[in-house]
Amino acid sequence: METSYLNRQARAVTKKITADLCKENSEDGIIKIFTFHLNDKNSSNFQKYYSSITTNEQNFLDKEKNFFKEFKSKYALSGIDNKYLQKLEDSKTEMLQRLANNEIVELYFDYFEKAEIRYNQTIIYKNLGSFLSKFAHTFNPNHYCALDNPIRTYFGMDKESFFMAFLIMSAAYKEWVNENPQLMQRIREIWIALCKDKKVEYIHFSDLKLLDLIYWYKANIPAPLP
Repeated sequence: METSYLNRQARAVTKKITADLCKENSEDGIIKIFTFHLNDKNSSNFQKYYSSITTNEQNFLDKEKNFFKEFKSKYALSGIDNKYLQKLEDSKTEMLQRLANNEIVELYFDYFEKAEIRYNQTIIYKNLGSFLSKFAHTFNPNHYCALDNPIRTYFGMDKESFFMAFLIMSAAYKEWVNENPQLMQRIREIWIALCKDKKVEYIHFSDLKLLDLIYWYKANIPAPLP
């Protein structure tokens, strides 16, 4: 992997985040976005699910639970068969260890780069970089982002592989947080205040998750016409 290339691309994303979030009216926009996530039924229900699984290794490793079947459904990850999901279920301990060892590249190539999927009577091989990003974020939310295609497009990374875009976005979010601690703290304060007002317990969301909430909205909700 070309580290210097990744760093250059991450820097470009960081500059765009700064341009977005350092505007005079950015705080009003952030309040609007967070209020949407708390009021919208689909987003609010998803945040409850997300909150219940994030860094919850005990729940993940519970052999009585079919974690990945629900995970696939909640994240709307389509085109994945039960045999592949069972492979992940059987590998949960090893997958967590790979994350703990920062072996994200090895995890990607072993489980997600060419996933064997049965489609009708045919075996196809699918790149499941999106699945990896959600899984990695769930158990290391301070280090990896849960990238989706609209955010990837928003930041002009359609030509990047999903895996590379995921690494770039994760690096960019972390870089921006490190360079803007006061603004990040203010974003967190807004989120906490709105959560308390709605009497919900999402306060522990990571910095990367809060940025993801902002950019999910920007990338997925059309701006109103002037």
